[in-house]
Amino acid sequence: MNIKGPGFSLLGDHFSPLLVLLAPFYRVFPTPVTLLVGQAFLIAVSVIPVTRAATRVLGQPPGVIIGLAYGLSWGLQNAVDFDFHEVALAVPLLAFSLAALLRQRWRACVLWALPLVLVKEDLAMTVCMLGVVLVILGQRRWGTALSTYGVVTFALVVGVVIPRLNPQGNYDYWSKLGGSAGSSPLTALPSALLHLVSPSEKLHTVFLLLVITAFLALR
Repeated sequence: MNIKGPGFSLLGDHFSPLLVLLAPFYRVFPTPVTLLVGQAFLIAVSVIPVTRAATRVLGQPPGVIIGLAYGLSWGLQNAVDFDFHEVALAVPLLAFSLAALLRQRWRACVLWALPLVLVKEDLAMTVCMLGVVLVILGQRRWGTALSTYGVVTFALVVGVVIPRLNPQGNYDYWSKLGGSAGSSPLTALPSALLHLVSPSEKLHTVFLLLVITAFLALR
């Protein structure tokens, strides 16, 4: 697929091979509506593990209310209403992984998280942080393995795979991490860490995300 012009592969822009799951449906119904319906379906599927986890912990009435609140939340509804984005594939994977985490089903938690690196390259770092959570919870073997998997996958994808498939031979989004064209994951790491808190709008966004849950997410 020529995403940025003739000869510019989609995988040379972002690493999203899991999009192939939608290919059979798009083959039968080759229209953008197919992608939008697929996106809505994927996000809707994520309501199932969230609701089940909530009912298991809090009982059926509160759990159902939480499930409805999640499914009708501003963030998810805007995601469905907006253009198609590959991150929709990550929503059910994250939901099932975190539901397994709450049940202390460590193997299932890890297995649901593994495909996230095939949704988009930056989700490899989400996988890494999920591994950190497992370590904090005392699951050092699972956590260390998952964090290592996330870091190594991220380095290989942005340092080798995407540049190989990119006509310019680089990863086009280093500038968003404070790097430059041709940067390697290791040389760009210090500036990438700085960009976690810069510009200040990022901290403001994090603050707003925590406010809407009355800071319960921190707990």
